[in-house]
Amino acid sequence: MMMKRILALFILAYWSAFFGVLAFIALTDGGVVAPIHRALDIGQWTERATSIDSPLYASGLAFGLILSAVLFIWTFLSALFEKVDGNRDTDELARLSFGVGTGMMMVLMATGVAIGGQGPFVAASIHIVALMVSYMAMRAEARRAVETDVPRPQDYPDGLSQQPVVRLMALGAAHNSMLSKLSGRSEAGGERQS
Repeated sequence: MMMKRILALFILAYWSAFFGVLAFIALTDGGVVAPIHRALDIGQWTERATSIDSPLYASGLAFGLILSAVLFIWTFLSALFEKVDGNRDTDELARLSFGVGTGMMMVLMATGVAIGGQGPFVAASIHIVALMVSYMAMRAEARRAVETDVPRPQDYPDGLSQQPVVRLMALGAAHNSMLSKLSGRSEAGGERQS
């Protein structure tokens, strides 16, 4: 089961580190958010980046990035210690993590567009697409794991390959017998003689 989740663990570890580094940058620059935009930019950042340096924006950005990093770490730990029986908590946490991460990239993209320049828009768009592709890859891996865990008739040991069919037939016969007794008819389909 661990080999089936290895892709999900790598994806979650990457995004945890990514948002963790951005949150660290946001916290250590003392209200200056231009380095965050430069970290996402491909090198086309303009000098107008300093016009958005406000403590309120920096605090909100740091909070959102920390929240994203914590959610991805939580999802990583949930996926790491997930039981074989298929706990659905990891799926919901992953959906929430990727949603918050995408939201933060959209905030950075909108800020970059408001300041000017095409670089921030392109860089944030690439990260949004990467988040979506990562989420779809995790969902595909989970779906494949579920499909491979469903027992097939050839997976049963000798003598047990017909067990589910025999059990269903026995349950059907018992159900029909119970219905015929409750309705007052014989099992052959005729009325009982009283």
